[in-house]
Amino acid sequence: MSKRIPGRTDASDERRTSNRLPLIRNVRYKVLGEESPGLFGSGKTRNMSGNGVLFTTKSALPAGASIELVVSWPARLNGLPMELVLLGRLVRTEETQAAVSILRYYFRTR
Repeated sequence: MSKRIPGRTDASDERRTSNRLPLIRNVRYKVLGEESPGLFGSGKTRNMSGNGVLFTTKSALPAGASIELVVSWPARLNGLPMELVLLGRLVRTEETQAAVSILRYYFRTR
């Protein structure tokens, strides 16, 4: 069963402002905040856009929580592997996947 944030529209009513791309990459996630200490894991992105990411999870995550995602990025910088670090909010959660709305992001080398 999907858990949604109150006030969010259903998928049938949704008007996305950017297209989703089917980018499959390894991801590590960590739920931030005192209400979910130590909640972290890994999975894979299912799709990404400029505004959000859908990714797989080992179990349901708390809807509305702040989250940090670290995505293995395919590009390299001066020969070093890169990561995309996303900070956002969980806007939809299910048993084995979650969607995050991106608030901030940056790239770094591993």
